Amino acid sequence: MYSIKVYDPVADKIEIGAVIKEMALLANEPKRHPVLAETGLYVFWGATVYVYFDEDDVPLSMNCTKFGKRKKNVWEPYGNWYGAYTLPAHRRMGYAYRLYAEVERDLVKAGCRRIKSLAGSSAGLGLHRALRHQCWGLTAENEVFVDSVLPGHEGKYTGLTPPQAPGNLMTSKEVDFFIKKGLRYDHGK
Repeated sequence: MYSIKVYDPVADKIEIGAVIKEMALLANEPKRHPVLAETGLYVFWGATVYVYFDEDDVPLSMNCTKFGKRKKNVWEPYGNWYGAYTLPAHRRMGYAYRLYAEVERDLVKAGCRRIKSLAGSSAGLGLHRALRHQCWGLTAENEVFVDSVLPGHEGKYTGLTPPQAPGNLMTSKEVDFFIKKGLRYDHGK
């Protein structure tokens, strides 16, 4: 039986560091994946870390999302999805998808209206596509700008373009193109 553990960015910094270090060792990649390397920064920014563990308490997948509180306009508060990572041997098995369902449930409970992210890899963009998140163009850093409504707020944004969006709502064909072409992290940047 799997379990999902939620780590607070202030109270659980040491445990988060240990989990990320374990995932980096298990990944057995020549260079630490950018999401794992940047997790300390995400935690510093206040991201809550969700980790999916298998029945042997081995971490398989993680998600770092900050719960927004600010309400300056109709778009806020946002959930800021900073990063997600699944061990290579366990990808495409639904772990990140199930983990995100838990994150989304907590975002909605906290009053967030939208989730936004910068998808920097084909795998990340594929996950956003599977979750039916809206994508709004390519940034100057070769990342796809994701900004999508959370459950309970669907009708509020029909026909509107999110602030900071670098382009129009992308079609599924455009999203598929960038999944095949690759993004920032796929090309080692």
